[in-house]
Amino acid sequence: MKLYTFVFLLLCCANVFAQRANIGFRGGISWSEYRGKDFKDTAAYFNSRVQPTFGVFANYYLDKYLWIKTEFNYMNRSFSRTDSDGQVLRENYYYLDIHPITPSFHFKGFQAFVGPAVSLLLISKKDSVESLTGSIKTYSDVNMVNKNRYDLGFVAGIEYEFKERYNIGFRYTHGFTSIFQTPLGAEKNTQWYNQSFLFTIGYSFGIKSEVSEIDYRGN
Repeated sequence: MKLYTFVFLLLCCANVFAQRANIGFRGGISWSEYRGKDFKDTAAYFNSRVQPTFGVFANYYLDKYLWIKTEFNYMNRSFSRTDSDGQVLRENYYYLDIHPITPSFHFKGFQAFVGPAVSLLLISKKDSVESLTGSIKTYSDVNMVNKNRYDLGFVAGIEYEFKERYNIGFRYTHGFTSIFQTPLGAEKNTQWYNQSFLFTIGYSFGIKSEVSEIDYRGN
């Protein structure tokens, strides 16, 4: 295939995609906490910390009011806890949240959506107290022993895209997989589950959300 033929086909595909979808990026803040019956007794020792988050997305136009969203969000589920000596220690869990297929109702730029979510634990960092000096040191938990590296759950949220293509949104993610693995020989493991709240602003390229009122297929 000659180069100009390939470029022509690429431009045609991009034009079709632009008429059926938009892509973009977003950033904002996230706030996470644990939940579960086993967590209630220790909840007083853990404080959630607000952290930055960012991601990319694609919205594909299916029908007059129905779109499909695909999103990738990078976030830090961060906590601080106080030890017996009163020292505040940080725990940071960096996740990639993937929302592969999220049905979304669109109406004049407004979106409401719910769908499956997969959270992948990429990096774990914790503060610890040095036994000799008593100073606090941060180390990477490379092996993440007894940690589940994935979390299956769902995402739900609302979003609004302005005519200038800027969007503002809120998302809630709810995990169903315990953050701890069940040790060998144990009958039951501590059941702690993730839940997170995200507030974001973003920008999109391609079809505008408010034109979801128009059905390009002539329906």
